[in-house]
Amino acid sequence: MSYITKFGSFWGMLPQTSGRAFWVAPAASYTVEGQVYSASNDNDGLSPERALRTVDYAVGLTTASVGDVIVLLPGAHSVTATITVDVAGITIVGIPGSNHLGGSNRSSSGSSANRSQITSTEATGMIFTVTAVDVEIAHLHLAPITAGSGISVSSAAHRAYIHDCTFDLGATANTATMGVTMPVGVTAEVKTAVARIAAMVTGRLAITKEMRELDDRFGLTPKAMAALRWKIVADEAPAATGAAWACRPSSQATCRAPSRPTASECHPRAPGRPSA
Repeated sequence: MSYITKFGSFWGMLPQTSGRAFWVAPAASYTVEGQVYSASNDNDGLSPERALRTVDYAVGLTTASVGDVIVLLPGAHSVTATITVDVAGITIVGIPGSNHLGGSNRSSSGSSANRSQITSTEATGMIFTVTAVDVEIAHLHLAPITAGSGISVSSAAHRAYIHDCTFDLGATANTATMGVTMPVGVTAEVKTAVARIAAMVTGRLAITKEMRELDDRFGLTPKAMAALRWKIVADEAPAATGAAWACRPSSQATCRAPSRPTASECHPRAPGRPSA
């Protein structure tokens, strides 16, 4: 039986599932709710107090297509070899920040950073290679090696679902370093991750923040408009006369119905014809 969690802790943020939850610790010694425990692949991994030591071993314990979940406890995980995700229908998740990327019905306060990080220390390759169908990976911060990738989706891994992940590509400044790779023809959904990668690499996050601040300052958002007490009003309807009048700009005078403008300011035109 998987770990029954208490209300109010971050355990309640895990995906709802009828499968088992396997917990993986970032180090041989780790802390959960103030208590220190020892992680080992000899543990069953079915509660945070009996966490496994490696993600790769946890993948081997899962059963295909029954909703099993692998949870990476908060902290800095590291891998020395590529983790092959070859079990269909499993979910691999970290612990998101309280204001995580995909939005939340919780308070908007807190960090948007994912609390579970994986850093690759291998010589070549990627952190995850997904070879099975219906795999979900979420709420992880991944730091691949130079010219490597965070997640590689194979041509057989249809319906892969990757979301709310962040990638550290700045420390490995190389155009061959990738966040997510997948071949042409595979059906997969990558949400948030791609936009977040582009934002982190190009610095667009800071630009976007500045643009939002300007929108608020100039009343270009509904909230800012209300704060500045701006009001949207409809255009005045033209007066019903025998001929429509189109006004040309003048230094001071303007045409307003029902007063007839002077000939120097306006010229008559037939209804429906554009002004000169």
